Amino acid sequence: MSRFDERVRNIGVLFHPGTEEVMHVGDWSKFHRSDDEMIRLLQTLNTGFLDKTIQINMPHNEVSTYQINANQLGWGRPQQGIVLEARCVNHLETFGAQGFDTAPMSLQELTLRLAEAENLAAQAEASVIVGLGSPTGWHPEAVQYLADISGRAYRHSAVVPCLVDLTTSVVTHNQADERLNRYRFADLFRLPLESEEVASLQIKIETLFADKEGIPLSDLVQTTGRPEAVVRRACQELAQTRAFKLVDDRQLGPVLLRYHSRDQGQST
Repeated sequence: MSRFDERVRNIGVLFHPGTEEVMHVGDWSKFHRSDDEMIRLLQTLNTGFLDKTIQINMPHNEVSTYQINANQLGWGRPQQGIVLEARCVNHLETFGAQGFDTAPMSLQELTLRLAEAENLAAQAEASVIVGLGSPTGWHPEAVQYLADISGRAYRHSAVVPCLVDLTTSVVTHNQADERLNRYRFADLFRLPLESEEVASLQIKIETLFADKEGIPLSDLVQTTGRPEAVVRRACQELAQTRAFKLVDDRQLGPVLLRYHSRDQGQST
């Protein structure tokens, strides 16, 4: 979700797929809202509260939406509204009952999400470009419904959907839809390459060292919210620059330290 937000907020000029007008957007935060299904999750778990540690690991179907209505950038700009949206979709009931979920999202679940997007398009009188991300992937029937090469794939005049398989990083969409192919809106939902994520993470880690001499790897994982494997790789590459070193502490585990010329230890 953070990758989607970063990409949208870096857009300076946007081509409207519905009206084919060029939109200049200075500050996307003015048009942003976020939502989730936390209430549904609490009801599923039959509880009125969640510990912070549990909350971090529990899916709650986050939604990030950027909506610019007609005339919101000035008279006649845009002529029609536009919505850029990313949704994470999970089986909350299954996850709440079992503590895990492996079943791909079904065609029925996809059609429900598409109906929601169509309703949003109608209510906002806008073109909706939406990415639906599933941590358990998508059932082949759902994939075929959106990307049927025979020409019978889903297509809507105001809704442009993409399926994101968060287990394989594959983005699926109607290959015949020029709004996605010609204008590459699907790129908004593509997951970053690990090398891109590591480079971005290294910058954040260096910022965290502004007033610190050392940070345990476990703390970096918690602070950045990134997978441990990615954080470890970022730390190892920083250690190779000789600006930092990575050492093993018996109590804390791996610790990234700021390197000083007087240090005699070796990076790991």
